[in-house]
Amino acid sequence: TTLQEPLFPMHPGIHYLGKRRAWLTRRGFRSKGVERAIAPLLWPTRASDTRESHAILENELHEVGDRTVLGSWETLGILPTKEFEQMLRDVSTIFPNLRLLVTLRNPLTRLPSAYVEAIKQTAIQGGHHTFERGNIYMPFERWLQSTSRHGRSDTRFDYLDNLRSAVRILGRDAIGVFLQEDLKSDASRTFERI
Repeated sequence: TTLQEPLFPMHPGIHYLGKRRAWLTRRGFRSKGVERAIAPLLWPTRASDTRESHAILENELHEVGDRTVLGSWETLGILPTKEFEQMLRDVSTIFPNLRLLVTLRNPLTRLPSAYVEAIKQTAIQGGHHTFERGNIYMPFERWLQSTSRHGRSDTRFDYLDNLRSAVRILGRDAIGVFLQEDLKSDASRTFERI
């Protein structure tokens, strides 16, 4: 969210597709057309039809010019590895010069934050994939030890597998890794690097 709200939508060299809270589509897409084209590639529920997505995007992105097309959804980096790899392959058929920017947080601050988010989602939605089914609360230690919920892989600890897959699929030069702590300590410098 640190980059999604203040930097990407306002940058003159970027045509931003989302995520942005002010955009009223389900996952903060720029438009319903962009959502129809890209959501099935990012979060597939069935085999993706990249031809359909490409056709929709040709219409949606006609005003881009020489700006960089950029999308940012934090949940993509923690998809289960097989889904992450398929997502990269599908998206790279539409955007052949795909680059991946990853912002990593120190696990000592990230895990408590993820735990609080899981509690919040459980309170709002009645459950979270990292909580045991039917539980509205789990002690932090038990939550840390849990590894899979509802048949989904839990990727709190294995995002490194996704980074390795991204390097293998897209190439090392197409991956940018940044640290959240650097962003907090010197936002301007980090923005320049991005």
